[in-house]
Amino acid sequence: RQPGSAFKPVVYSAALDQGFTPSSMLLDAPIIIIDKWTKEVWRPGNDDGKFLGPMPFWQALARSRNLCTIRLVQEMGVKHVIARAKNLMLAPEFQPNLAISLGAEAVSPLNMAQAYTAFANEGKVSSPRMITSIQGPWGNTIYDAPSEHVEAISPQNAYVMANLLKGVVASGTGRKAQVLERPLGGKTGTTNDEMDAWFIGVTPYLVTATYVGYDVLQPMGKGETGSGAALPCYIYYAKEAFKAYPPDEFMRPEDGLVDVAVEEGRILPFYAGTDPISGTAGTLGYDQMVEFWGQFDPYTMNGMILSSSMMTRLLKIPELQNPLTGLNFQGTGILAAPLGAQLHRTSAVEDGTIIGIDSRYALELVRAGEVLVEYDKLIDRQLERAAITAICGFGKICDGAAKVLQA
Repeated sequence: RQPGSAFKPVVYSAALDQGFTPSSMLLDAPIIIIDKWTKEVWRPGNDDGKFLGPMPFWQALARSRNLCTIRLVQEMGVKHVIARAKNLMLAPEFQPNLAISLGAEAVSPLNMAQAYTAFANEGKVSSPRMITSIQGPWGNTIYDAPSEHVEAISPQNAYVMANLLKGVVASGTGRKAQVLERPLGGKTGTTNDEMDAWFIGVTPYLVTATYVGYDVLQPMGKGETGSGAALPCYIYYAKEAFKAYPPDEFMRPEDGLVDVAVEEGRILPFYAGTDPISGTAGTLGYDQMVEFWGQFDPYTMNGMILSSSMMTRLLKIPELQNPLTGLNFQGTGILAAPLGAQLHRTSAVEDGTIIGIDSRYALELVRAGEVLVEYDKLIDRQLERAAITAICGFGKICDGAAKVLQA
């Protein structure tokens, strides 16, 4: 059956080896794709029918945003996704089109579990065995099937992916699995009309693919998603199955990785040399941000995102003066609503410095009374059209708004 979003880790694994990092910014916004041969129009959307604007790579996977994934494949090329799928031993003959990024090719649960073993097993794919051994009546071994492992991805890629999949459980579509109280990664998957529901759980010792669906392909009903149908089955099973295994963390490679705080309370591994402060080992904390201020611009380093609390603490440091001078978020950063609101409360921020916000954040800022009425000062600030529409639609329209819309 089609795996839906359960296929996305294959895409994100490939992207990590094509120059993307856990903090790369992806856009969750509407897209229309027209087949150049058939002229058929494809308007993919998200399961919740919403578009959340720019977000980091790790969050796009955790929240399973379809449009982010499609744009990711557009940028790096479908061929890299197909190559990664084959490296992970996935059986289908994948068609070179964008639909495969959302799990359009049918696979078996066993094959999906096999592919995910690479994320748990330092990059090695395990071959399935239906029978491990046969013992004779006197305890002698009649048949033995040794485990077979083939290196599919690098240990560094596997470890980064394992941590990204842990993010799905920590703050994404797999949050229900937190009840298991152990290091656990996973990914949900749902196909159109709730015909197939998946959850694939990953621990250092056990990878399990859970599938729910009818024998004859038909809708299961509203709410029968990977999170709503397959994940509860997995939890019921895992509560017993996990008793046989210690709650260990995933094996970390000895070298090639550095840890970086991508937001307050969340640390992720990066390939060495691709971390937001390139070449800086260890976790990037508040003190290091201050120390490296003269050498780097911490607001525009490869898409790094600062939390509200860290940004406001930096703004209070006299030596930094006004750190927003010459600031350019375009293509690298994003202001979340709480951050934008806090920045507007500081005397260091001038009118019209909100840039790169999407419609949801814009609306929240308006409701918080933090967006200035002088909209003409926001011209050339790279606001999305949806953001401007949301602001105007909230009843705050003025003469300057027309100029912004025209721009």
